[in-house]
Amino acid sequence: MPTSIKPIEGNWYEEVEMSRIFQVISVDFEEGMIEIEDDEGEVEELTLDDWYDMDIEPSEKGEDWSDEEGFGYMDEDEF
Repeated sequence: MPTSIKPIEGNWYEEVEMSRIFQVISVDFEEGMIEIEDDEGEVEELTLDDWYDMDIEPSEKGEDWSDEEGFGYMDEDEF
């Protein structure tokens, strides 16, 4: 079912069909592009058309896999 939810930077969403949780990293309405990062650290670019064709729901924050050093960063002491 296509979504009518507007992508908002910093918000978390779930792609229902794929059971994938992701955060919107950036939105460029002029270019029609959205950058997302899922809870496994995979970054992907979507067009606005792709976004609105997806079955998306707002979600709680995903697993805390990032810190202030950047997405996916871990200190050696954390191993």
